[in-house]
This record gives sequence, C-alpha cells and structure tokens, in this order.
Amino acid sequence: LKLEVVVAAIYWSLILFMPNLMVPTIQNPTTEPTSASPPLPALFFIPLPIDLALHLSPVLALLLHFFFLEAKYSLRWVNHWAPVVAAAFATWYSAFGEWCALENKAFPYPFLNVAFPIRLTIYATSTLIAISSFKGLNRVHKGKPLIPGVYGITSGMLEAKRE
Repeated sequence: LKLEVVVAAIYWSLILFMPNLMVPTIQNPTTEPTSASPPLPALFFIPLPIDLALHLSPVLALLLHFFFLEAKYSLRWVNHWAPVVAAAFATWYSAFGEWCALENKAFPYPFLNVAFPIRLTIYATSTLIAISSFKGLNRVHKGKPLIPGVYGITSGMLEAKRE
C-alpha cells in the first residue's frame, strides 16, 4: 500500500503538471519537414486505459482492501516497524534501480537523470512520503474492517483482535 501511494502520487502529479519529467520524448514521426526548423520532439504517452490500469487501479484496490478488509495497525507497528520496513525496501529498490540504470545505460524516467546526490534525495523523499501516507491512512482508519470477520493480516500486528 505504501509503495502504491507513492507511485500514484508521484506519477500522476508529474504526468499532470510536468509530463516531460515522466515520459520520454520521441522525434516527430513525420518524414517531411513542415518548416525550416527541425521538428520538436513529442512526448510518448502510453494509452490512457493502460495508464489507468498500471498507475491508478492498484492504489485504489489496495485502499479498498485496507479499509474494507483489514483492521487498523497498532501504534507500535506504525511507529516502529513500518519505518524500518519502508527504509529497508527503499534501500533495496534504490540500489536495484541504480544497478538497472548502470546495466541499461539509462533510467526508466527522465526525472531520475540527475546527479547521484539529487537521486538520493528523491529516494529519501519518496520513503518519507510512503511512511507519512501509511501513518495518515492508518490514522483515518476506523479500527475494524468495514466488512467484519475478515482479516488480511495476523491479529498480532493489529489493534482489533479476532473475536
């Protein structure tokens, strides 16, 4: 859930407000020049149904699952374990992304084509967004699942216990 909230927040804000930081540019496919100046590069967008399936439906499904099928997480889990898990995953994912970029000679998104210290800041900020969003979502959770009798996670991590 934390990862999908970060993906959706970053992806959709960049797509809507600064698409050149998210999608690659391509040269216009026209072969005939329309003016004396070279053609401007165009942004390569994936089709909207695919975009929604990849970058919106996962976060919506996980939010519905969290509020309807899971109980609220305990304060100990939220304040201690969630940041540890988020930091560990962010470290692994950042290292994996750096390795992939080294192998492929390119980053998957243009906003990562910056100096390494700036990328570290992006990774750290994304981790803080993940932790904050999880804490915020857990705070607004009512405590018990909206569909009673269903628990997606063992009750040891949760405030609500099985009856």
